[in-house]
Amino acid sequence: MPETKSGDKKTSFTISLSPQAIEMVEDLIKLGIYGTNRGEVVRALVNHRLEDLIGKGVLKPPVPRS
Repeated sequence: MPETKSGDKKTSFTISLSPQAIEMVEDLIKLGIYGTNRGEVVRALVNHRLEDLIGKGVLKPPVPRS
């Protein structure tokens, strides 16, 4: 399993998106704000949404590993 620079393990998986969603992701790639490829952009969007849900109390933040 790949690890990040901080040593956290990552899991990859495949998703299917509508052509309209892919087009919007491609538009975000052109902006360069969220990443330079589909994987980076979608990862950034998912992480941002998870942070929003934690902020709203819908999800609990993960327990820090020691």
